[in-house]
Formats: sequence, structure tokens, C-alpha cells
Amino acid sequence: MFEAPSGKTNHNVSVSQPAMGLSTTFALGTTYFEGLSTWFQRPSRMTGRACDHRWMLIVVSGLPGTGKSALAERLGQELGAVVLSVDPIEAAMLESGIEHSFATGYAAYRIVSTIIEANLALGQTMIVDAVSGVAEAKAWWPTLAMEAGVSLAVIECICSDSGLHRSRLEARMRGLGSFPEPTWVDVERRREEWVPWVMPHLVVDAVRPLDVNVADALAYQAESADNKTPKGTSLP
Repeated sequence: MFEAPSGKTNHNVSVSQPAMGLSTTFALGTTYFEGLSTWFQRPSRMTGRACDHRWMLIVVSGLPGTGKSALAERLGQELGAVVLSVDPIEAAMLESGIEHSFATGYAAYRIVSTIIEANLALGQTMIVDAVSGVAEAKAWWPTLAMEAGVSLAVIECICSDSGLHRSRLEARMRGLGSFPEPTWVDVERRREEWVPWVMPHLVVDAVRPLDVNVADALAYQAESADNKTPKGTSLP
């Protein structure tokens, strides 16, 4: 597989602002942020329409064991949206006899993005459940939303209690066959490699009840869909 700054807070949930100086690490920096003020008048590459807020792309990001899948699934139920998770797709490749490697993780992201692109063109809100920890992965989703002409909401899942985080990770049973489940050592390594999001995003903490996090995420999604700029972006 592909291997917070301070902000406004509400009930221990923060809407984080961009980390200064990090945008240069993203390949999308010049293509996504420059000229964004005219982006909403630009026809979509896929549909020929300007940005349509009736459907959108929602990215649920975070380290393994922080509650991404549970949150994404609940959002999908509440919104009638399609949820795509990267790990089960990579697991299907491994079950088909393909050897696990960086290439299978990369391919899983490509497959998810291709399905999302096709369904956004049909007017379907899409939710992606993926760690998206490195710069390349974080650049992928904003670029996809921009090209589709839809709004974007980014939600980062964390677990501020390391003991709870570890117990959640070690207790989960996902039924993904031969897919190599990450260990706590893997999570610690990914934490060190983690690149912060360079755009505003909602942060939800797994120490809080899932229902509370779902409610905050739905409110954030509604705000993102109503805004005249896609959530997760800021005009120059």
C-alpha cells in the first residue's frame, strides 16, 4: 500500500489550516492552488459543467486503527454515497495470486480513483477510505475532484490515546485473507512518514463516540457542499 496544525476547534474536533511551506512538496502545488480563483468557472474535463455541489468527493484519511472505515461506512449510509476502500481492493489482488508489493498498493489507489472518476461523472457522491499518508497520495484526491468539477471534503481520523489506538489496531478483524495487516511497529513507522494535509480539513478523534464523529463529519460535509470553493482548498 501507499506508504495537526492548530485550527478552530469545536467539541475537540478541529478544522485544521494549511501547514506553511509544505505545499511545495506536492506535485499538485502549481496545478491545483495557482489560479484556483477561476477554477469554478472552468468547465469540468469529464462533464463540461462548472463545479457542481450536488455531489462531491469525500476523503477519509488517517493511520490504520483510527476508525476510518467505520466513519466512511456510516457516512455512506447517511448520504447514500458509494464507499471505496483501498485495502480490500489490494487484498483481492493478493487473493488472485499477485505478489504483495509497492505496485499492488499503487494499483489499488489507481483502481479506486478510476472508479471514483467514472461515478462522479454520473452524479454520485463518492467516499474514499484510504490512509493517504504520503504527499503523492494526498495530491491524488484534490486533483481528481478538480478534474471532475466537484467539491471536496477531507476528513482526517486520529486517535489521541496511543494505548487505545494500539488496542484498536490489534483487536480488529477485517477478514481480508492474505492481506498483511499492519502491526503497531508499522503504524509507528507510518506516523513518522506522515505528511500533513496542506489544506483545511476536519480532524476527528477516535477517543470520542462514533456517533459524535459522524455528526461532526456530516455537518462538515454539508458545509463543504454549500461553499463556493471546494472544502480542502483556499483561494490565493
